[in-house]
Amino acid sequence: MNPIKKTVVFLALLALVMMQSATQGQISSISNTIQKPMSTYQINAQDGFSMTGSEIFTRPMQSRDVTEWINVGTNSIPFGSYNHPVDMFWNTSLSQSIYTAAEINHGSSSIEQIKYIYKTATNNYPNIVDTEFFRVWLSNTTQSSLSEGAGYWIPLEDFTLVFDGNVVLQSGQNQEMLFNLSQPFIYNGANLCIMVEHIYSTNTFQNHFNFKASTLANNDVRSRLYVSYSTPYDFTLPTTDPGQSGMDLPQLVDVKLGINTVVGGSLSGSITNIAGTAIANTLVTIVGTDLQTTSNAQGQYAFSTLLPGTYTVKYSAFGYVIASETIEIAGATTLNK
Repeated sequence: MNPIKKTVVFLALLALVMMQSATQGQISSISNTIQKPMSTYQINAQDGFSMTGSEIFTRPMQSRDVTEWINVGTNSIPFGSYNHPVDMFWNTSLSQSIYTAAEINHGSSSIEQIKYIYKTATNNYPNIVDTEFFRVWLSNTTQSSLSEGAGYWIPLEDFTLVFDGNVVLQSGQNQEMLFNLSQPFIYNGANLCIMVEHIYSTNTFQNHFNFKASTLANNDVRSRLYVSYSTPYDFTLPTTDPGQSGMDLPQLVDVKLGINTVVGGSLSGSITNIAGTAIANTLVTIVGTDLQTTSNAQGQYAFSTLLPGTYTVKYSAFGYVIASETIEIAGATTLNK
């Protein structure tokens, strides 16, 4: 082979080797960045409230900043509540619990974690149960009853979803069912309703989880539970639907609220008309949340705890045009209207 042909062949072989090396390098780089496959769980697609959820196989719990714990409940029936806030005997359950402002006895703050204390009633289950998924919602509310007259349930639109995922449970005494909230929830000092759903599962745990709870007075209906072997609670139906009214319980599960009192944001101001006269009883709402307040006789209003961020504030008063304004809150902020 003459020198020119040898050179051409050598260059062609060199180019082929370089292309293979580059391709292998690219493939290696891509494979290193591919996410782990996701597991999916189906929630009874043909009945009621249905969706397909997804969870990364390894889902690290986001750490929340807790500066203080609020313990609500008297533990008058230690581990007497075997079916609230979740009833693991059934394949799915939904509960609502109303805790009064007097029981919580705390001003506005950011809720970061929710904790229930339980024990396992039998020893014929795994030491660790990591197969179950839950959802948790929170609502500031003026409602103080879940009775038939009150419509059984507080509607879904009044709640904020704060947790949706897996919780690892352990056998033994004084165990913690801990919900590390995916986003903080601003408690405004009113009554607080906690709604917990055990997402439909093929697993059941007979007499396995007993929760610390407190006895409710007669006719004090603040604890409601829905259970089913096959049909998740249908949020699209009226709260008074007789097929899923559930049952009111004589006890309220004790709860521990992990809060952060140093969240760095607040909003206050005064509301006046064009003549400078204070407008009392103006409804002031933080759009997209359940936070609202009314102005006092001097037209003053305040939200003492807000997470830093961008908010739209809406003002509405009888006889006046509804107004709104978007504002950035980074610390103590004043907005007069």
